[in-house]
Amino acid sequence: MPKNFNDTLCLFLMIGIFTMWILDGLGKLSLNPEVLGATLVFFTIIGQYYFRKKPSLTNPPNSK
Repeated sequence: MPKNFNDTLCLFLMIGIFTMWILDGLGKLSLNPEVLGATLVFFTIIGQYYFRKKPSLTNPPNSK
């Protein structure tokens, strides 16, 4: 579940892009291949942001 505005915005953008892909696949929306490529990159970047891991405070990366 989204916890703040950025997470909510991220989720809505991903749903919007996915909806565009579905409409394009059904023939209801005609997107150029360049636009489809750009949405794929955008979807990937947003997905990486949304599913990011919170840094661990108990186990710092440089501790041994």
